Amino acid sequence: MLMHTGDASLPCLCRMVNARNNAGLTPVHFAAWSGSGDCLKLLVNHGGLFVMATSSDSLGDINCNAGSTPLHLAAMKVGTLMQHSLREGTD
Repeated sequence: MLMHTGDASLPCLCRMVNARNNAGLTPVHFAAWSGSGDCLKLLVNHGGLFVMATSSDSLGDINCNAGSTPLHLAAMKVGTLMQHSLREGTD
């Protein structure tokens, strides 16, 4: 684990939890999309925000519209998994 008690780099790492890429995605967006509850908890406990919206449409690993928050991505992911489960249940 990168963050542990007594780590001199902790203030720097805490600032990085809300760092954005070119589309405005943060580590919290990626954790929400991946469905990693443990990662989300770690990020939020170190200052990660659920209210940060993307600045543009994102392409690549995460496909979302501008303005999407991590909560939107989590809901989209859950919706996709539920749709897949429902389709498999009807086959």
